[in-house]
Amino acid sequence: MTVSVNESIKFNIDFIIDKKKFLEYEKHNNKINKEEFYIKIIESIETIECAFNKFDFHEIALSFNGGKDCCVLLHLINYVLLKKIRNGINNSCNNNNTNSNNNNNNNNNNNNNNNNNNNNNNNNNNNNNNNNNNNNNNNNNNNNNNNNNNTNNNSSQNNQINNHPNNNNTNKSGLKTIYFQTPDSFNQVNEFTEICSSVYNLNLLEVSSIGIKEGLEKIITCENIKAVFIGIRFGDPNSLHLEKFSYTDPGWPHFLRVNPILNWNYHEIWEFIKICNIPYCELYDQGYTSIGQQHDTIPNPDLLIPSTLDQYYHANRLENAENERKGRGKNIKQIYQQQLLEKQQKQQQEDQQNYRNI
Repeated sequence: MTVSVNESIKFNIDFIIDKKKFLEYEKHNNKINKEEFYIKIIESIETIECAFNKFDFHEIALSFNGGKDCCVLLHLINYVLLKKIRNGINNSCNNNNTNSNNNNNNNNNNNNNNNNNNNNNNNNNNNNNNNNNNNNNNNNNNNNNNNNNNTNNNSSQNNQINNHPNNNNTNKSGLKTIYFQTPDSFNQVNEFTEICSSVYNLNLLEVSSIGIKEGLEKIITCENIKAVFIGIRFGDPNSLHLEKFSYTDPGWPHFLRVNPILNWNYHEIWEFIKICNIPYCELYDQGYTSIGQQHDTIPNPDLLIPSTLDQYYHANRLENAENERKGRGKNIKQIYQQQLLEKQQKQQQEDQQNYRNI
């Protein structure tokens, strides 16, 4: 699948970090408080940076579902990684041990030589990895590389957890990205996830035909993942007890949940998408405001265009953010289809009556 990247996507968001410039931009939504929004953006970036400072790059993953919140989170993560590369902060994910800190000092002094002048004890272990440093941003030691090779082999042997079949859209050295695909997933979401994999150079780990809990268990074990970025916000189900860093609940695979955009609201999500021109799934153009599976998701009724049966405004037109999940629910698809059929029948009857009156 060939993907043409929109050149207007603003991958470098330094213009947002500049508070003066940020407060001067013309906002798209009057519901946005720019002072509060700016603080939330900065805090989110700091949370992401903290996670990368705490864990090795290969120990971190992103849980991606193709939704708007994950798109914003992915864009923020990408910015943090780009900033680390741009600033020449090599081994930025290895700050927890002394050897890595020593390597960082050597790397800063010998950056043009691709970090080949480390001390003798680390040189043999890191030489091959450093040769690929600029492309992969994976400044891991030899043991970490061996772990990655082993987990990749384990993944390829498991038919239920695979690197995405489209090799053009998968970068095995990129950010590990967990995507759960079911027979009831929207095709538009599946296709959009492939696009994101290409645009952001992700290492897409697709889980299909398996339960969420079991799928997570296999991925966490095979990939040696210790922390997962999650695009959850307050107001989402099971979110009220969460903090920016929260370990999983008992009975679930053990890892640290990192929730950088926990405090963001619906309108702020869409504002950020507009500011940076971030790609998003086409279903939002059709009035969907929260996307789940096909059987439990319909366009938001609040966005129905008057005098139409099945035409909807864009998701960013939703006035009341509390109704974000109004298009979600058990059996809601069947109810929606039945109501649509009744509307169509009523419209036909009215048209026939009007024809007789002519």
